[in-house]
Amino acid sequence: KKGQHILIEACAMVHKAGYPFHLLIVGEESLNEQTHYAEDLRQLTEQLNLKEFVHFLPYQKKIEMVYKALDLFVLTSQSETYGMVTIEAMASGLPVIATNAGGTKGIIEDNVNGLLVTPFGVSELAGAVIRIISDRELRYRLATQARKDALEKYSHLRQCKRLEELFARLE
Repeated sequence: KKGQHILIEACAMVHKAGYPFHLLIVGEESLNEQTHYAEDLRQLTEQLNLKEFVHFLPYQKKIEMVYKALDLFVLTSQSETYGMVTIEAMASGLPVIATNAGGTKGIIEDNVNGLLVTPFGVSELAGAVIRIISDRELRYRLATQARKDALEKYSHLRQCKRLEELFARLE
């Protein structure tokens, strides 16, 4: 459901277009989901001759350190209910590419604070990655707006204020 295989396939297309794009996949398989997806991703990486460009990290407690090492954040889930990782990436000042599905549609406004792509659209995803890699102005504009939106709309202070307003209405 996370669609990382789509990102690996898109990475191969980005490479064929002449961009030596590195990909970092962070996390582990969901608890009790013994699908062997992680191993499938590693095999796909080898099949596409991307072993030196695709990197795997297990779950990280200090994910903010990972965000600092990135130039771009890509979410390929076919359906993300809320998108906390998307908001974290935005708050970290990263340009975001995400699928136009689930809760992500309510967080990312296409070409304003990120780019939206069709779930499982490998060519479209590769094109979006190339667009951000090759256009410094777009990359800066999307990252700046993403950070602004994340801090204004999703900060803990804003969320607490909204909860207080809701509780006041319920009284």
